Amino acid sequence: GNAYYGWGAQGLHLIGGATDASEPIAWAWHTAITDFGSSDRKPIREILFRGRVGPTAVASVSIGERADVSYSYSTPRGQLAQNYRVKTGKGLKDAYYSFGLSGSDVGDVDSVEFGTGISTRRI
Repeated sequence: GNAYYGWGAQGLHLIGGATDASEPIAWAWHTAITDFGSSDRKPIREILFRGRVGPTAVASVSIGERADVSYSYSTPRGQLAQNYRVKTGKGLKDAYYSFGLSGSDVGDVDSVEFGTGISTRRI
């Protein structure tokens, strides 16, 4: 229905009830580690989130099979339903990646797409 729930150290809470005191509730999610179907090293050019994301949301990219190196990107937009394009820049090239999004405002993501490139070798 229209009920939303959150969990914490004290258990399950009805969001919007007496337990959240109208304060923003922090949220975060991340994907599993993926190689996009190929163990070849590939660059990540961009991440495209569709949905409603608050202005304090931060996207992240973790690199490598252990995901021990991460980079964060701010998403400085409002809470409107729209596309959020995160340009990761040059230099991210690995076989394995995982992705995340976090914030403390609205966070309603409908879909996520990743712009991977093809590694080419210059001679």
